[in-house]
Amino acid sequence: MAHLDDPIMALEDHQGDLTFGVEIEFLTPVIEISEDDPHPAESRQVLRVSKCDSNNYEWIAELSRFLLNSLQEIPDLAVEGEDGDEYVAPHDNVLKYDHWRLIGDSSVQICTKLGSPASRFPAYHWDGKEVTSEVLSSIDPDRFRKVTEVCRAIRSHRVHLNESTSIHVHVGRGDDGFTLTTIKKIITFLWFADIKLFDLHHPSRLKNLHCRPISEYSKLTEVDHTGIMGVVDPDGLKQMSRHIPEIMSTMNDGVYRNRYIQLKQMWGRDEITEVAKSMLIKKTANNLVQPRGSVGFRRFMPQGKTGGNINTFEFRHMAGSLDPEHILHWAHVCIGIVDFARNTDASVFRAQIAKFLDPPPGYGGAEVLEDIGLAKEAKYFRSKTDSFKSEDFKTCKDGDKDTFFVPPM
Repeated sequence: MAHLDDPIMALEDHQGDLTFGVEIEFLTPVIEISEDDPHPAESRQVLRVSKCDSNNYEWIAELSRFLLNSLQEIPDLAVEGEDGDEYVAPHDNVLKYDHWRLIGDSSVQICTKLGSPASRFPAYHWDGKEVTSEVLSSIDPDRFRKVTEVCRAIRSHRVHLNESTSIHVHVGRGDDGFTLTTIKKIITFLWFADIKLFDLHHPSRLKNLHCRPISEYSKLTEVDHTGIMGVVDPDGLKQMSRHIPEIMSTMNDGVYRNRYIQLKQMWGRDEITEVAKSMLIKKTANNLVQPRGSVGFRRFMPQGKTGGNINTFEFRHMAGSLDPEHILHWAHVCIGIVDFARNTDASVFRAQIAKFLDPPPGYGGAEVLEDIGLAKEAKYFRSKTDSFKSEDFKTCKDGDKDTFFVPPM
């Protein structure tokens, strides 16, 4: 596991199946013993605690134990709380992702301001939770059962989803890592496809501080047509010329001209760490916390005792969901994007970038999926996109009293 402290650059990454992991965020309440239940007809019991206040967080630990009891009843699935975490020696915070985990998530928050959905139920006290998966194989026939049973266990409780909740999908190759070329191809693909991928998800994700489009907010966007920062690697630029249509360098469109310069800056780097750093999101004076990108590359940066570089792309586009079919379809999209980058030759990849430069009318996220061989997922997400335009999507998000909680499975 030496790569936890040093960059790992695979010499070849076409062989073998990809791995993936999911992070499932949600909100769940408790009620103080002295309060009446706002949903007395709800069959799912709510945890009652003696007191909820800022000086005593025992109720949060008690809530975790309450949820964990249901998760640990799933057959043939190891689920632990944070106190069951194991670490890769000699580190004390580099996790072993060999089991499912229930953890707290401070970024998942409820809004109780007057007029908000939750303000109608002041008796509830809320906590943000997250379930993270074990490392899953992209071809594991049991992957659907595992995600389904976890969603079922979570939904056996009163849980709510809002715009702060999301699904994150990590895609990797276990301990083997990716080539620098594949990482650069992923970034190049996303430089054009990232905004289109948001078409597949609820519009709120585009406004989320922790899901900034990397093609608009990453540090790489600070590079413009005024010049290249630093020394570039000639071999990297030769690779770029094979993967990006030459016409892009001469286009009159100012946006594309800048994007070409930015890509040239990125392709000219010969270290994974430097490429990954360029994908970090810029922090402004208005941000009280560090924003995150729509796709995270932090796990390609050696972090030693701060987490280790586990060499995964983290896709953060998807809004909160406890629908296992929805989650798995999106995971397949994320896996498909990485497979397209690592397995396509330069001519096929260049043709796709050329289509981004001159797209046909109505070319959006579903059409991108079709182009990279994900026709089944394109059909599925077209149906989800249609629901965003109707009242149906408000169910379990900000619906009426009877639809405030995600229904049981």
